[in-house]
Amino acid sequence: MQVTETLNEGLKRGYTITIAAAELDAKVTEKLLEAQPEIEIKGFRKGKVP
Repeated sequence: MQVTETLNEGLKRGYTITIAAAELDAKVTEKLLEAQPEIEIKGFRKGKVP
């Protein structure tokens, strides 16, 4: 992950964040698996959402 400050005017700040696709994909998959037991979608049993 790379963070670059693009704006620095008094109290205003701007940043550009670059994240590798593999790193982002791994984190998204981890969070989806963590949330899966709590997600409810009509037609699927709780915790069995694809």
